Amino acid sequence: QFVKERKSLQNISSGSLIAKNVIYNLLGYGLPLLLALIIIPILIKNLGDEKVGILTLAWVIIGYFSFFDFGIGRALTKIIAEKIGIERTEEIPSIFWTSFFMILAVSVFITIILLFFAPYLVQNLFKISESLQDEALNAFYILIISIPIVTTTAGIRGVLEAYQKFAVINVLRTILGISSFLVPLICLIFTNNLFWIVLFLAIIRVIIWIAYFKQSFRLNENLNSKIEFKFEIIKPILKFSGWITVSNFIVPFFVYSDRFLIGALVSAEAITFYATPYEVVSKLLLIPGAIAGVLFPAISASFLSDPDFTKKISTQAVKYIFIILFPILFIIFAFASEGLALWLGARFAVQSTVILRLLAVGVLFNSLAYIPYAFIEGIGRP
Repeated sequence: QFVKERKSLQNISSGSLIAKNVIYNLLGYGLPLLLALIIIPILIKNLGDEKVGILTLAWVIIGYFSFFDFGIGRALTKIIAEKIGIERTEEIPSIFWTSFFMILAVSVFITIILLFFAPYLVQNLFKISESLQDEALNAFYILIISIPIVTTTAGIRGVLEAYQKFAVINVLRTILGISSFLVPLICLIFTNNLFWIVLFLAIIRVIIWIAYFKQSFRLNENLNSKIEFKFEIIKPILKFSGWITVSNFIVPFFVYSDRFLIGALVSAEAITFYATPYEVVSKLLLIPGAIAGVLFPAISASFLSDPDFTKKISTQAVKYIFIILFPILFIIFAFASEGLALWLGARFAVQSTVILRLLAVGVLFNSLAYIPYAFIEGIGRP
């Protein structure tokens, strides 16, 4: 077993492993997207525009607060990948648990604050119909309580990423992604109440959280037996995560603020006309995201020993992303109206065609920035 583990460590940044893991990532992100294309129209028809808008806000909140680990999850992946690369895996348990408890403390603090402000958000900030406010508030309470699960999951996943276990990650990611759309659909059989839909979504997240823990324990048996918090580890973690924190707050703010502004300035119903085309075209960012997610631990593990290899795979990745995405986005831009009409009907096409075209242009430029960003983070200069 020791020989097998040693061989795995030596090959952790190999080109073949990177290519295989990119495929795993694409499948993990892509399968839920295909299901979403089928289920979203059904949800709109049965829940109505406003409830789908509120449910979209729920997805946004979960997505945004997955970044509220102050960059510690990203730092955890980098530091553990480096320890694996130099074969000092005995240090991993203390690094993991120190990071985990740091993330947990921050997320619990944020949860308490948001529980206090939840009524204001639902009743005053978002323009939700009065008849739906109680239902939406109860759903938001469940969402807020689940924030520690969401944030600590990112940290646990960092262990699997550092070990390049993307097959396991993407099995769990696929289950979670499919559940995000399938659970609301199944709930429609007995209720269209947002509270129950969000509650079952939260339960699925808890199950996935437990599964991540079990898989991490299998990779490093000491994680289960050496639960310890070391204050001396905090400084190197925060040194890297500090700059990540800035981007973790600012980038998601700009990414998600559009829907919050629409909900606050227009209506919850209007969110649907914007968020639906956004959810489709933005999912193409899963391609550069899948590649960058694999390259990050590989860059962290290989840069110190073979910087030329690191630069080579990064440059190639940018070229491949452009070659793949440009023709797809060009077609979306050219046939936006026809595609929306075919998928969601003429009413949606009238409201969302211009939005979809603008988003297609933005996605192309955004996609090309993924690899340079991963490279800068991977070499420890965030």
